[in-house]
Amino acid sequence: MNNNSLLTLKAVWLALFSSIFIYIFLTVKQFGAISFSISMQPKIQIFYFIAVVIFLFAFILPKIMLKPLVQKFRSKSFNDAEIYKMYFVPAILKFSLLESISILGYVFSINTQDNIILPFVFLSFLGLLVSFPGKERIKAKFIR
Repeated sequence: MNNNSLLTLKAVWLALFSSIFIYIFLTVKQFGAISFSISMQPKIQIFYFIAVVIFLFAFILPKIMLKPLVQKFRSKSFNDAEIYKMYFVPAILKFSLLESISILGYVFSINTQDNIILPFVFLSFLGLLVSFPGKERIKAKFIR
């Protein structure tokens, strides 16, 4: 794999980022306007907690997966293509976990017949924007 793996990683990121807009569109189509209020009902608080746990796991699990690879990197020298290849699976895991937060909000909105997707979408957008797979950002994970 060469720079195509970086391009593929960016395409996967864009696809998952774009899919969040589909969930918003479907929610608006089903319920009308989006509610900007954050409900604090006990049943909804459980889902907020689950979303925050998924958000944290989205950043912790890839670090755990990358730890042995980073140690291997320090003992050897790799070119950029090999670095992108090592980062590929942990990055996709991170992206999919972050996108699953929006799915959780969408499913919960359908289940409760209430339009409460916005906090979940915000958390997904925030995580995905912070996790954009840039060249220097990926290399920095291995150089530290």
